[in-house]
Amino acid sequence: MNRIKSSQQASSRSHAISRVRQQVSKAMRDPDRWVIRITYRDADGVVTDRRVSPTRWKNDYLFRALCTGRGDHRQFDIRRIESIKLDNAADVLMHEGVIKK
Repeated sequence: MNRIKSSQQASSRSHAISRVRQQVSKAMRDPDRWVIRITYRDADGVVTDRRVSPTRWKNDYLFRALCTGRGDHRQFDIRRIESIKLDNAADVLMHEGVIKK
């Protein structure tokens, strides 16, 4: 029974990562139209809400993006993204801040 549950959880996580990758790639292909809003957990476990404009993939899991809250480029790991949503880029201002949860 535990193997089935483990397999289902792995499949669900794989699907979630695939969805995040698709959303990031969509924003990358059309940066004048899309930014992404993410809830992100950093290496120290701190959770923040951010809007970022992805610029390029570094590998299968890491991408570079302009963080509108920091006004600088940052690196993000898609495995640490807890939620993602596409936002209209025209509605985003630079240096809007990063919200810690």
